[in-house]
Amino acid sequence: MQRSTTLESAKAMHSTLIQRPKTGSPLLMLSSEKDGCRCNSVYNPEDGRVYEPKSDFSGYRFLGSSGKWFLVVDSRMKLYIIDVFSEKRIELPPLESFKGSLFKILRDGEENVKHMQMADNDPFRDEFPHAAEDLRGRLWVEDKNGNYVVVWQFEKNQFLGFCRTGDDHYREIPTQLEVQRELRGLYDMVLKGYNLYVFATREFIRHLDLSGQDEDGFKDVSEKHRLPMWMPRLTMKERC
Repeated sequence: MQRSTTLESAKAMHSTLIQRPKTGSPLLMLSSEKDGCRCNSVYNPEDGRVYEPKSDFSGYRFLGSSGKWFLVVDSRMKLYIIDVFSEKRIELPPLESFKGSLFKILRDGEENVKHMQMADNDPFRDEFPHAAEDLRGRLWVEDKNGNYVVVWQFEKNQFLGFCRTGDDHYREIPTQLEVQRELRGLYDMVLKGYNLYVFATREFIRHLDLSGQDEDGFKDVSEKHRLPMWMPRLTMKERC
């Protein structure tokens, strides 16, 4: 009798683990190698359980998550938003659709892209190649209507790209050029709804509204709300 009860409890627990977790805390994707194959599972910090997605994600690199949705890039530098518990996938605009006044992005073969500064008319100007490993991203998806915001960057570069639901291209957010001095650069960033918070190099918080009310698709609302986390470091010129 006791053995039967234990078996039923084990079955009930396994059944729970392969169901969808409740929305709330962001999910974490766990990867492991088993018999030469990569296996993915999803950990929910809210209930401390590991869930088993049905789809195969071996060809993706995970950049960010929002609820059950993950921002991923494949080996051809194509971006998608995927539901890890169904076959639903949203194809995002190609990286070379990026539109900005300072930089442009070009396709460089099947698996790479490159960017260059538009203001430089030198035919031998520098081109900076990028692979999937160079891409970083943030994702937010609205639970009720599925509207989304995607923000990405090439590691250690001077601009961000972003798009919203329905966009067919990415817009440019400069992080150095044309940016107020204390808000330049990027250590890290947090995306919450249409609000992007950038931790700038001089340790101020740059707050951007990505709701699309401005001509550029975003508005810097941090001008009157600069919030240093501690006293910013002085530049070499300021120390003299």
